[in-house]
Amino acid sequence: MSLTANTLPPLVLRPGLVRESATVIELARAAPYTPVADTGALETLSDQHGVSLPEGPERDALTARIDVGVLPGEPLRIALHRYSPGGYALPHRLRDRLPGASDGLAWVVVCTLTGAALDGCTVWDGERFVRVADEPGLGLQARPDTWCWTSPVLGDTRYTLTLGGRRA
Repeated sequence: MSLTANTLPPLVLRPGLVRESATVIELARAAPYTPVADTGALETLSDQHGVSLPEGPERDALTARIDVGVLPGEPLRIALHRYSPGGYALPHRLRDRLPGASDGLAWVVVCTLTGAALDGCTVWDGERFVRVADEPGLGLQARPDTWCWTSPVLGDTRYTLTLGGRRA
């Protein structure tokens, strides 16, 4: 029996998904961010920016520092997000943060690149909402239609890496 997006476990934590976190943070800081598209009046208050990484040297440098062997398949979509202090993300489905995610992604992983015990995201685990504190390199794997949000950032600038793909 093959697995589909509906038979994935609702939530899997993958510690150490990112190797060389300091290098990845430097790559993230240098990315050409643009403001995340407004989805409502409250979203315009958030200082949140994102960038999709097409194939090329920046993407290659980033994926070389990801333990892709623990992912359910090859990442097809990769995006970086930056949240300034006070920045947040309103409730959304994980796939909404990946450009082109309507093309049948089977899984999404959000990986925190920075760590502040005060910051993190809240995500649906299939039975309840769970708060996952930021920990550098921690990947949170879930179904693309999983609901989540980021509360206003209380620490320093927060960087996340979002990956999406199909089954191998």
